[in-house]
Amino acid sequence: LLTTPDPESGEITIPEGDNARILIDAQHDNEFSRAEIEPIIEALFAAGHTVAYADSSSGIDYSEGLRRYDALLVIQPTDPFTEAERNAVGNFTDDGGRVVVLAEPTQVRAGGSFSLPSAVSFGADNLTAQYGIQIGAEQLYNVDDSANDNNFKSIYAAPSSAVDLTAGVEIITFDTAGYLVRSPASDAETLFTAVAGTRGLTSRRTGTYPTVARSGNLAVVADASFVKASE
Repeated sequence: LLTTPDPESGEITIPEGDNARILIDAQHDNEFSRAEIEPIIEALFAAGHTVAYADSSSGIDYSEGLRRYDALLVIQPTDPFTEAERNAVGNFTDDGGRVVVLAEPTQVRAGGSFSLPSAVSFGADNLTAQYGIQIGAEQLYNVDDSANDNNFKSIYAAPSSAVDLTAGVEIITFDTAGYLVRSPASDAETLFTAVAGTRGLTSRRTGTYPTVARSGNLAVVADASFVKASE
């Protein structure tokens, strides 16, 4: 069958003039390459911001290094954060630093010619849990053609709250969407929710699934694939 892609139009405006210093975490066996997130880097540079990577070659120590930055981006880490790193991130957000964590549920990746398939899991639940947010156990799907982007796993999510992070947004497409679980005592706020009819890929259960949540200065997005360049 020939499919007609859904229209994808719009503009994301990045604030200019504040010369923000942004650190991208790359030392927790993160599931991305620099080439894949080049669109983000180009947009940030064009807006006058600076970007650095925290990887094995940078020598950035979280306990001291975060003080030199205004924001931290963490994309699908598969290794946990140490207690010292979690404390450093906590102090960073308490002092006004912004943190965005892109997380995906556990997925099975195909092995090579001489290796078996392996499970890839989000490793920083111990970081997001201290903000009352954790990634759910399964991926989401929606078979309604009006609720997905020509693929039952490419679901739509709509704003749940009228805040700065949702201003001007009508619909977001997530290609590898999971959902978020908020602890009962948490003050975390749901910002985006999967549209009606969305189900869990394993449980097949229909529900109201938060896909983006924020607690204080930390936001968690239950997908990491949408930041990559289109193929």
